[in-house]
Amino acid sequence: MCGFHRKIQAGRSSLHHAHRRAACKSLNDAEPSDQTASKREEMLDFEAALQKNVNCWPPAAPHLLPPPSEVAMNQYKKKTGNPYLIPILLFFLLALFGGLMLFFSKSSIQGTEFSPNNFQTRTFSYSRIPGTKIVLSQTVLGPAASVTSTDVLKHLNTIPGAPVWHVSSLYTPPETHPSSILVEAMKQTNADRSDYWGAWSNANPSLAAVLWPFVQQLALKEFYFPIPDILEAAEDAKNPDDFEERLFEITAQATSTLCLDWKKTGDETAINELLTWLDELPMVTQQEATSERIRSLRARIRSTLTPP
Repeated sequence: MCGFHRKIQAGRSSLHHAHRRAACKSLNDAEPSDQTASKREEMLDFEAALQKNVNCWPPAAPHLLPPPSEVAMNQYKKKTGNPYLIPILLFFLLALFGGLMLFFSKSSIQGTEFSPNNFQTRTFSYSRIPGTKIVLSQTVLGPAASVTSTDVLKHLNTIPGAPVWHVSSLYTPPETHPSSILVEAMKQTNADRSDYWGAWSNANPSLAAVLWPFVQQLALKEFYFPIPDILEAAEDAKNPDDFEERLFEITAQATSTLCLDWKKTGDETAINELLTWLDELPMVTQQEATSERIRSLRARIRSTLTPP
């Protein structure tokens, strides 16, 4: 029982005793009679009723009340609902949103591709199911643009048929491919931000007439990894015939290295295909001595890689 309730009970008890003393005094002062006896009985009844009300205060504490019935609890739950429903729904929606974002980020494929036909690049994008090759959308292609100046492009050979495109790089996921070697080389600039290889070709037209058709043939074969050595040799070249012989030497060495790796795996078909390509690689030089040295180089590479 709290202090407030005690004060109320004490006040009622005091009031009860005061009424009782006043009533007894009035009854004792009066003469005995039937009317007096009747009043005394009423006072006793009032006293009993008052005492009953006092004893009933305060009401029982909640933990002393009988437990609610199962029916009452079910009705309460139906009215109030599940308190965990809203947090569960929020968690589910957040997980769904995160899953969709992850799916679309992994399914989107974007990148750049390069065409050795005309030294152009273009962007592409499409969607596929992550971890598979199942494509979900059509490929969207961007406009094609040259990666170098006309001083280089005018030396390229005209290749019949539709242009060939090789993937150069991917943005999502980030990834580079062999053709990026040539693309990045073509973006090289001078101190004044002018096209480096365009200026070199303009200053060395006879060497450019040997270099760029040769590089184009390598790119069409997707044989990109000798290109950095070839471009380095171009900067030191003086004579077109000697330069072309040097190009074949670099290419033959790269071919030999690649074929030796394939020979360890027993891929004779790939070796023969690459050697045939090397034999058929066109020469620009008109000098018979240079042509003979190039043919001898080809034969030497083939003899070292072909089983007797």
